[in-house]
Amino acid sequence: MISDFQPLIQQANATVTYTISTDLPLINADTLHLRRVYENLLLNALRYNRPGVRLALNAVEENVKQQIRCTVQDDGVGMTQQQCDRLFDLYTRGPNNRQSLGLGLGLYICRQIVTAHGGKIFDLRTRSSESKTRSDILEYSSLLPMLN
Repeated sequence: MISDFQPLIQQANATVTYTISTDLPLINADTLHLRRVYENLLLNALRYNRPGVRLALNAVEENVKQQIRCTVQDDGVGMTQQQCDRLFDLYTRGPNNRQSLGLGLGLYICRQIVTAHGGKIFDLRTRSSESKTRSDILEYSSLLPMLN
């Protein structure tokens, strides 16, 4: 899937790292729909950040909860907590919405797909020690149940 994004990654001068084990347990999922979720998260990170953004993709097993945690992180331009709290809402667009041609459906659809698979996609979190209105690392996390 990452290879599909190489032109955009190069255009954005982005760096992508990933830590995804090849021996993760199976989940009961529609691969096309889940692919749409992570394509949307990656496209957003590449389109709406400054050149040189660093992306990190991870997937790990959480044995206690019998779930797989998938994360997409970027060190992009940041958002206020209020913007973060609303990003998965219907018709919500990012902070640069005047420059965007989007309808505000992408992250809403991501949440619907993950929820339909029995999982949960976490609200965007801000983590910054320097500022209360800006984030240095934005993270989307989703939990998906493993097959029993």
